Amino acid sequence: MTETKSILDFTAFEQEFLATAPDCQWKELNRLRETEFSRLDKQRQTYLDYTGSNLYPASLITGFQSRLLEQVYGNPHSENPTANLSSLVIEETRQSVLDYFNAGKDYCCIFTANATASLKLVGESYPFGDKGAYVYTHDNHNSVLGLRQYALNKKASIEAVYLNNDYCFSKQELESLLSKYATTDGSDNRLFAFPAQSNSTGIKHSLELIDLAHAKGWDVLLDTAAYVSTNKLDLQAIQPEFVCISFYKMFGFPTGIGCLLVKTKKESFQSSSAFGKLRNNKPAFFGGTVAYVSSNSEPIRHEGKEMLHHPLNAILQFDHSAFEEGTPDFLSLPAVKDGLHFLEQIGIPLLQRRVNALMRSLIHHLIQLKHQNGQPFAEICGGNERNDRGSNILIKFKRSNGVQYWGGTLEKILTEYNNQPGDQYKLSVRIGTFCNPGVNESCSMDQDDEKSGSFSVKLTEEAIHCDQNCGYAGTDYLSILRRKLTDITYQKYSNEKHEEMKLNANRHGYMSGGMRVSIGMATTPRDIFEFLCFANYLLERNPD
Repeated sequence: MTETKSILDFTAFEQEFLATAPDCQWKELNRLRETEFSRLDKQRQTYLDYTGSNLYPASLITGFQSRLLEQVYGNPHSENPTANLSSLVIEETRQSVLDYFNAGKDYCCIFTANATASLKLVGESYPFGDKGAYVYTHDNHNSVLGLRQYALNKKASIEAVYLNNDYCFSKQELESLLSKYATTDGSDNRLFAFPAQSNSTGIKHSLELIDLAHAKGWDVLLDTAAYVSTNKLDLQAIQPEFVCISFYKMFGFPTGIGCLLVKTKKESFQSSSAFGKLRNNKPAFFGGTVAYVSSNSEPIRHEGKEMLHHPLNAILQFDHSAFEEGTPDFLSLPAVKDGLHFLEQIGIPLLQRRVNALMRSLIHHLIQLKHQNGQPFAEICGGNERNDRGSNILIKFKRSNGVQYWGGTLEKILTEYNNQPGDQYKLSVRIGTFCNPGVNESCSMDQDDEKSGSFSVKLTEEAIHCDQNCGYAGTDYLSILRRKLTDITYQKYSNEKHEEMKLNANRHGYMSGGMRVSIGMATTPRDIFEFLCFANYLLERNPD
């Protein structure tokens, strides 16, 4: 594609698009792109992996830099002017998080490394027991699935709610599972986990499920990592016990900070609250989390009696500090407050209108693509028209015989496309399983083939082996990463290995997911157009 042709085609595309979505302040978006995200067009990058990581606005970085250059911060565990400044900005950030999600005094905010760390915190401290249960939906991130082992280790039951053909789960099936373990006295601990928005298909699951679970005596763990970048979560309207968040998925920076919002009994932090359940069952303590600790190896005795503390000879802090282990990232945390302010300035309602308009256009043009025999080229997982779709979609590209492209083939073709000579835009999307095996199994695997599961493990092993060795003996991983960025001839697999794995994938009905396209606050009609250029390239040059 020449630049002249690109400009002419894009002009027509943009005019058609703007006529269908006049209420989204596109001129303001273009100014935002020029001032905050100009690096995209300077580098000629089409970035459509916002569910993987959002992009940071330039002002967030310059503000962060200015703060570091102008202020002096110290370890907040000390008591001195620099330490007090660090403590102040940490608590101001904590309050800004609670305010942004309208948590009031019903929640506490525990800072973590990311949403995964938040989930791990719940898993290791939730008081599962032999009469308790853990129920999760098949549409869930790997990190939510990982909690199963904590439940099993404590002899709790585990159950999964499977997906239907529309990539949603049955409310009736869920209700039946929740009722199966319901009790009237509230003595057993049962946890239900689901995502507010699928990180794979983009489908937003009903938040009314929270009240359904509560009515049957269940605690709820809500994964909002994919949801809160383009939706406002109001914790006065819905009140799950646990909410996990990664801030880089909201505004791109900082990348090492998330939080767990935990339900409390107003400000009292009573043991009957969700916070109390975690605190009273925390398996160990580390620096910064204790109000009292002794180094004695034997239980401390008072008036001849052992003082039974758990953990040993320590008393945990009574608020968020009980879980914030080690020195907090006091230099980066203020950027979270700035990032939330940036989102508020854009306005989530306006951002949602833009996302919806861009997504409608993308889907509309994708489903128009046909093979010469009339067979559809692209299938949108979950259907073409949904009111409950968020900022990402999962696409299954299909050959003229209806067979889905293998993920490895899509990766190969995308690399070829991005390595074409010229100054066309480079495309960043996500191909594979997106750390969501439940959706991948629904999307890719032949359920009648008992070998599909074992073959998927074989494919994973093959991919790791090829990626590590890159076809050359003794090649280290760092060298591979450098080659990916500098060598336009780089291939993950040799041509022979690629064909072998593709044939085996077809034989076993395992296509390793699809292609995820996700849009965000910096996405413009140009980005949608550039992705459609890739889709046409895939159709025209690789029909079978």
